Amino acid sequence: MIGIGTCGYYYREWVGCFYPPGTPKSRWLEFYASRFNALEVNSTFYRPPSEGTVEKLKKSGLAVSLKLYRGITHEGVLSKENVEPFVEGAKLLGNQLKALLAQFPPDFKPAPGSKGLLQLLKERFGELLAVELRAPEWEEELPFLKELEVAAVFNFFPKSLRWPRVGTATKELAYFRLHGPKRLYTGSYSQEELREVALKVKKLPSEVKLVFFNNTRDCSAPKDAQRLKELLSHNGGNQEEQKGNDGN
Repeated sequence: MIGIGTCGYYYREWVGCFYPPGTPKSRWLEFYASRFNALEVNSTFYRPPSEGTVEKLKKSGLAVSLKLYRGITHEGVLSKENVEPFVEGAKLLGNQLKALLAQFPPDFKPAPGSKGLLQLLKERFGELLAVELRAPEWEEELPFLKELEVAAVFNFFPKSLRWPRVGTATKELAYFRLHGPKRLYTGSYSQEELREVALKVKKLPSEVKLVFFNNTRDCSAPKDAQRLKELLSHNGGNQEEQKGNDGN
């Protein structure tokens, strides 16, 4: 399946340009799910998924990626206290859970300790694990990541940043994040840039391919996600896989 969506959905800036004016906040997720089929949940970076959050996600029918708790990725503590509440909430999503995103900071560089943590995460979370590595040194570690059989995020970001520009896909999962073309978290991608993304998505044979737009500070993310949906549909993508719940 191809899942297309945004990194989060709860943005006041989207009222009027995505959410119709007057739409209650309690119905934003419902409206979002009528347009897209996947969502990356950011709130779990700060706290485990609550029962209320899980119930809303289940009702939406969306394919879901949960961001791993920062105590794991930014503090390197794979403790029972950090992992179990997260896992218990994630389990409740059942088949809707398509990925667990471990977003690491730029100072998480290749070293025996960091590689060991990645191995532990892979053992714990299996084929659901996707890792976003922001230290450029990881570009030299593609053989290690491929041997580990972990999906390393294919990132699209401003040229001024020195994040790795390559990723890895597994048989089960390929993961794309688009952070903004010229500045982080803002601005729309050109049609040519989105065609490049569409070609990469189509080319990979992974069973699940997730594409999330993180240019969320203005209304670029939902607009670009819709444009990518249309490109994939026009280029032979499976429209049933890409549409929102109402077929739009």
